[in-house]
Amino acid sequence: MKLTKESIKHNVAWKGYRLPQYDIDAVRENTHKAPTWLHFGAGNLFRAFPAVLAQRLLTAGLSDTGIICCDGYDEELIDRCYRACDHLSLVVTLYSNGTINKEVVASVTESLKLSEDMLRLKDIFLAPSLQMISFTLTEKGYIIQDDTREFLPDYKHDRENGPEGCQSFFGKLTALCLERCRAGLSPLALVSLDNCSDNGTRLERAVRHMARAWQRNGFITEDEYYFLLKKNTFPLSMIDKITPHPDNRIADKLAADGLENAKPFVTEKGTHAAVYVNSESPHYLLIENAFPNGHPALEQCGVIITRRDIVEKSAMMKVSTCMNPMDTALGVFGCMLGYTRISDEMKDTELVNLITRLSEQEAMPMVADPGVIDPEAFLHEVLGERYPNPFLQDSPQRTATDTSRKIAPRFGTTLYAYYNSMLPAHRATKLIYIPLVLAGWLRYLEGVDDNGSEFTLSPDSNIEHVRALMGNPKLGDDVSEAQLYPLLANRYYFGVNLFEIGVGETVVRMFGEMNRGPHAVRETLQKYCGEEQEQTVSVTLANQSGHGITSISITPSTSTEWDTELVDGTFMDGETMDRNLGTYKESEVPDTWNILVYGEDNTILYDTTVDEVDFQIKDGDYIVFDTPEEAISIIICTADEYETLYADYEAASNEDLAAGLDAEEVAALGDISGYTGCWRLDGEPFYFVINEDFEWIAINLYGEQIGPGYVVNEDENITLCMEDGTELVSLWQTSYGDLSDANGNTLSSSDYIMLLPTPEDELNQMATFPGGFTNVTINYPIQMEAHEQPNVSNALSFNAVMEDGTDDYYSNIMIAFQPISGFDPYMEKGAASAKPYMVKMLDDFMKSMYGSYLLKSFGSDFKDNGDYYSLTGYMWLDGSVFAGDLSQPVRGCMEVRYYGPTGYALVATTIALEGRIRNYFDICNNMLTTLSYSAGWSTAPKPVPAQPVYSGDTGDYGTAYYWYDEDGDVWYWNGYENEFISYGSDGYIDTDSGEYMENNDAGWDYSDEYYDDYDPWSDPGDGWDDYAYDDEGWGDYF
Repeated sequence: MKLTKESIKHNVAWKGYRLPQYDIDAVRENTHKAPTWLHFGAGNLFRAFPAVLAQRLLTAGLSDTGIICCDGYDEELIDRCYRACDHLSLVVTLYSNGTINKEVVASVTESLKLSEDMLRLKDIFLAPSLQMISFTLTEKGYIIQDDTREFLPDYKHDRENGPEGCQSFFGKLTALCLERCRAGLSPLALVSLDNCSDNGTRLERAVRHMARAWQRNGFITEDEYYFLLKKNTFPLSMIDKITPHPDNRIADKLAADGLENAKPFVTEKGTHAAVYVNSESPHYLLIENAFPNGHPALEQCGVIITRRDIVEKSAMMKVSTCMNPMDTALGVFGCMLGYTRISDEMKDTELVNLITRLSEQEAMPMVADPGVIDPEAFLHEVLGERYPNPFLQDSPQRTATDTSRKIAPRFGTTLYAYYNSMLPAHRATKLIYIPLVLAGWLRYLEGVDDNGSEFTLSPDSNIEHVRALMGNPKLGDDVSEAQLYPLLANRYYFGVNLFEIGVGETVVRMFGEMNRGPHAVRETLQKYCGEEQEQTVSVTLANQSGHGITSISITPSTSTEWDTELVDGTFMDGETMDRNLGTYKESEVPDTWNILVYGEDNTILYDTTVDEVDFQIKDGDYIVFDTPEEAISIIICTADEYETLYADYEAASNEDLAAGLDAEEVAALGDISGYTGCWRLDGEPFYFVINEDFEWIAINLYGEQIGPGYVVNEDENITLCMEDGTELVSLWQTSYGDLSDANGNTLSSSDYIMLLPTPEDELNQMATFPGGFTNVTINYPIQMEAHEQPNVSNALSFNAVMEDGTDDYYSNIMIAFQPISGFDPYMEKGAASAKPYMVKMLDDFMKSMYGSYLLKSFGSDFKDNGDYYSLTGYMWLDGSVFAGDLSQPVRGCMEVRYYGPTGYALVATTIALEGRIRNYFDICNNMLTTLSYSAGWSTAPKPVPAQPVYSGDTGDYGTAYYWYDEDGDVWYWNGYENEFISYGSDGYIDTDSGEYMENNDAGWDYSDEYYDDYDPWSDPGDGWDDYAYDDEGWGDYF
């Protein structure tokens, strides 16, 4: 048996193989004449999925054309996998039960080499029938810049030399699309089918950088640029199909069938291939519905053509919840435990428990449900079919590759969702398995397995930087939180600051457990992922309500039904009784509970679902039903707390209830007027407010709230209790009129609450600049104080009033008018000329103000504001710029403004710790909107000159052309009058074409988005190729 078109005609020899059920020759002839689908990337994924989809369309009669493939990276595949087999492929589907399905695919009608077949590719692109071009280039195939953000040599060559003679793949692709544009044909959909986030955006970016350079350099027109980028589309897709290297066990089976040349091979470029391709059965493909010239009937074959947001949610579901987080878990732990196959890991009880609990208990509550794929079904398929499949040669060593780039999208999104959740059950501090995986990655980075032997880490370009951030610990080291903080607080690698989210301490503790020595990884997994013990939740119910109770139901907050009855008869006032709330696995013990209680007259005494109150109840707790009319009517406490709270109450009730006082009134006897009011905890960023209704609340300086709770009067002192009965603190009055706790901490009376400033604060204070600018004012919030900045002329400095004892102590806004010289001649020629000199001005000020403290900087957001130019820069600063032990790195922002030839520039600088820089940067921007300064200058170089007067027939009526006036400005003669186009500094007339081109006096390459397109506040996605500014590991803000 040989995989050829002639051989498969002999059906008997191919028994057990599914053969094409259509006229192969007719399909090839139709496709050659009127191609509809071209694909770039001839590897295993293409043969196992897109080519099979094309075959399904042919078999069902939904198309009469196949698919043409081309490869430009490893052209050896074209010879050995396509042309040697008459363009036939053998697709072997591997099922988890060990069975296989074998199918000959004939939908590929031609295979082309990018280096040799450009003429044929041009014919295909010029076919009016062409609808769609798809790509499987791998994630690395879209990289067009190196780590220094320099364009790769062949890509750079094509940008500079135009569409003729392109060397790079994307140069050739863009040139082919340009040919179609110039032929007046319909635009196309360019669909990336690579398994990476934002795949369509990556493809569009590679084409855009090329096309923009060509347009700027005059190789193409603006209309052609618009066609390439706006009329052509770059739909997003989500593809899921595991297609591993060819398996030798499959080759042996095929050879036993009689198939020739079944043995896998490796090309000179390292590609693993064979005449067959083996893949799993499950597959998913969603494509954004953006096809300007139609598309093959893919939706008839199970492909979901849908909205962009649904594609994004589907990708998020997979990347952050239902698959990729478990890939990372199995990768790092598999390497440390000596596994080489994922399917073998699925026989390890602790590892199975880890990924099951990670996904079901911690990731799924935050899943992005796309609506078109059931996340639970997808997850169960991954856990039950895909990972255990013995035929899929996926390895932990492969899945651990580039983990530093994958942690943030796979875990950061979920952690941030926990951080933002308002539900008590969703607290990041309660997470176990996500922190365990993150701690496992840190332990993996040591390169020592669980037996204490060294192993080779999987390829990852950031490994040395990550290891340096964590202090290069060794197995057995006692590693402190301070040592790991630089890494765990790094938003570049985790997407969030793990300590701000609430899991940093957990990761540190778990890493310490795994780093004790050999076998500590397994012991830690057994501790957290072993078979769970069952736990019973038993409580004591105490009726202190003053009513008889006939029904009590206590059920988990996640339940929608009241299915537990705890009262038999009538539960009388003053009685207690023990009850069992259920038996649960340790990980499934409910976090919060709802309570429903009926009185003797069948009225509801307590319904916490109506009040939207959830109670945290632990085994052994007392649940006290207090007077239902009060705000705090159910108290959860320990047995000792119950005895303390209610011993006096019961004695008083026997004595005083006869006098007409109910139990709550007796408990509330006493005067707490000496404790009411607003109190500031000295030396700490907290206020306490206590009112006469025995209620209290605490607020920190960031506006975050603790409470409300209730006050217990104990005659000599008061105790502040949480709603669940937990005692927070006891307070005594001092002889100075202050309050004090048992440790001697003092609370001083305060007339108001002053918080730290935020961008939402009203700018209700005004400051006047010193020096030569006393006529200039600026507004600022009352939460800040203004003063003249020493050692800087014409400068105001702004600090938070309540900064002491907080991270905001290291925050400052300074706004100053600083002298400049030598810039004026370049600022009067228009924005194109001004921009590079604004960059120099910004750089000069950064270096002069911060000197050796300035570690790194870049500029962004150049703006022409009409009466001034502005440029904003972002700075990394050495922590020694402040005295003290800083908890975070120091960041800075600087904006410079040029208001005209006044001899001064405005410099606005914001300095803060990483976690607070965005807050103060936004405050500074708000303040600058109130600045009263204006120099009456215009960024326009000069007024539009008067239109030259027509003085008789010069023979050029009806002939349109561009021309220069005596000042070098550009005009357009439209055939009967002149139109002003631009000043000479902003444009020029191309000598070859006669067309007007925008100028670039300083050699500025606007296609380089180092400036205008960079958002310093944005979180990176699944890949970081666009920007390299975070290579020092300094977080999300920069």
